[in-house]
Amino acid sequence: MADTMLAPTSYKQPSRKGKKAWRKNVDLNDLTANLEDVRTQIIQHGGVVSEKPAADLFALDTTGDSTIALQQSKSKLLKADEILAQRSAVPGLEQRKRKALDLA
Repeated sequence: MADTMLAPTSYKQPSRKGKKAWRKNVDLNDLTANLEDVRTQIIQHGGVVSEKPAADLFALDTTGDSTIALQQSKSKLLKADEILAQRSAVPGLEQRKRKALDLA
């Protein structure tokens, strides 16, 4: 029974009782990583992105691009229509046939 009893473990965080202990035992990695991130945003974007208004970050394009409109206007035939055009010289029916009852 004495074998199962273990000694209590010490705290992972050391004591911060005095001023020197606060300076010595405080982890600054998160703080420095965030400061580096802010510095890179200032260098790349001219300021912190989260503090800029949406008008500065986004541009509204109302005119569009003329080359895209030309590409979309060119319609490609369906593959089935291409196959039928190659096989047959007779054009396909434009309308479906009506029943004899509809004509009377």
